[in-house]
Formats: sequence, C-alpha cells, structure tokens
Amino acid sequence: YKKAIGKDGIAAAYHSTGVSLKKYLNMVLVRKADIGMEKVDCRFVAGYEDCLYAQGLARNTINYYLRNFRTIYNSAIRQGYKPKNENPFAYIQTKPCKTIKRAINKDDMKELSSVSLPVYSGMDIARDLYLFGFYAQGMAFVDIVLLRKSDICNGVLTYSRHKSKQLIRIAVTPQMQGLMDKYKTENEYLFPIISGEYASGYKQYRLALGRINRHLKKIAVAADITVALTTYTARHTWATLARDYGAPISVISAGLGHTSEEMTRVYLKDFDVSMLNQVNSMVTNLSK
Repeated sequence: YKKAIGKDGIAAAYHSTGVSLKKYLNMVLVRKADIGMEKVDCRFVAGYEDCLYAQGLARNTINYYLRNFRTIYNSAIRQGYKPKNENPFAYIQTKPCKTIKRAINKDDMKELSSVSLPVYSGMDIARDLYLFGFYAQGMAFVDIVLLRKSDICNGVLTYSRHKSKQLIRIAVTPQMQGLMDKYKTENEYLFPIISGEYASGYKQYRLALGRINRHLKKIAVAADITVALTTYTARHTWATLARDYGAPISVISAGLGHTSEEMTRVYLKDFDVSMLNQVNSMVTNLSK
C-alpha cells in the first residue's frame, strides 16, 4: 500500500522488517508459518529483540526494526484489531542512540576537490555528487538524485526536500554550475543516477547510495582523509563550516531545510566537541 501511494522509503523499511521478522519466526517456530496478532505479546517482542542482538546488529539498527514493528502493530489496531494483552512494546526502548557525526575541515575539502581521479569513473561521479551536496547548502543525496533540469530558472535552483517537504531556493554558484555542466543527461534529471520515472527508480537511488558511499571510502584513503566519508558527511560539513564562519542558527536551519531551529541546534551539538577541546587546551595550558 505504501509503495502504491509513493511512500517508497516507508515501503522498503516495512519490507526489510518483514524479512527480519520471518527470520525470527523460523527460529522460534517448529512449523514454518505466520502467527496471529494475538501471539504478539511482551515475551514475543523481547524474544525478537534478543534475536536481533544475536545477529550482531548495532543498537540503532535493532531500534529501527523494533520501531517499524511497533508501527505495523499500531496500524493493525487502527484498522480494527483489539489486543487482549498489554502493550507488547511497553518495556522496549526504541529511541535512536546518539552517534558521532563528523564533518571534514576546509583543508580536507580542498584535498577532496583536487585529488586526481579518472574522469567520469564511478569514483569521479561519487566525488562530484559529494561536492555538489556541499556546494548546494548541504543538500541531501536523495534530493540531488531527484533534481530536474526544470528546477533551475534564472540562476536559481528551487526544490522541495524529499524528507521534510520544505521548499528551498539556492542561487546557483559557479561551483554548482561547473558540476551541472559536466553531466549532460538524456532525461529530465540533472545527474546520471535515475533513468525513467522516479516511481520505478527508488531501487536505483538506494543502489546508487550504497555504491557512492563505497567509492567515497576509497577516495578518503586516496586523499588521506581520516574521517569516514559518506554522502551525509557533506551535509554536516556545510553546516559546521557555516557555523564557524559565524552564520546564525536561523540561516543554517533555512539552508538545511530543517523544520525548526531546535532541530538545527541538536544537529550542530555534536560538532562543539572540537571547539571545546581547543578551549580546554588553552585553559589548561594557561595560554595568554
């Protein structure tokens, strides 16, 4: 249903959770079969969590599956299922754990943009899309993939964020224009990732995301960058450098397409560590 109404990301999340649950059922049931909703109780959910742990999954991945499972369960209730037992997720923690988000510095960005790569190779395209995300106010990879030639008018790029639906306008910079001119696609998209209609291209986007992140890891080694590069790092890097240049939270928030300044404050909070380390070093060394 979610896929039919264009919610490809949610559909993919539910599908992967369904596959995970079937793996659990195959472990706990003698007969390979589905179970009724009435069997989903606290013990069942706790067993599923233990099963995920046993697979060696990270805590955030486990929480991801549990949140999806809970959403599917609650959807069944909204559609008429009347549970006889207490909430099976009452004692389960599904809130995402805080992870370290790292940005690269200006010198690393310069090295990344100048490192020699075979033109139009997979690594070259990965580097170009990373740079474009940075140049375009930390644009998310999914939004880069979906950019159309018609989104540019009179030197202004206008797009709606895939995640928050926030409308963002960006003046096309020479750096952005150079990368757009480099790729001449035959369809309506600016970059050569999606072919055909997006309705049938979600899988292309997901495959490209994994492929480009693998290339970025190799590029980081070639450019001697110690931070793990992913498409998301470009977004964090833009936000961090904008803050370092003195941009107010409201401006950074608008650039990122966040729905609130509070979200941006949380987003930037992880980056204060390096600044605090510098301050602490000066204080403890009694620097003048």
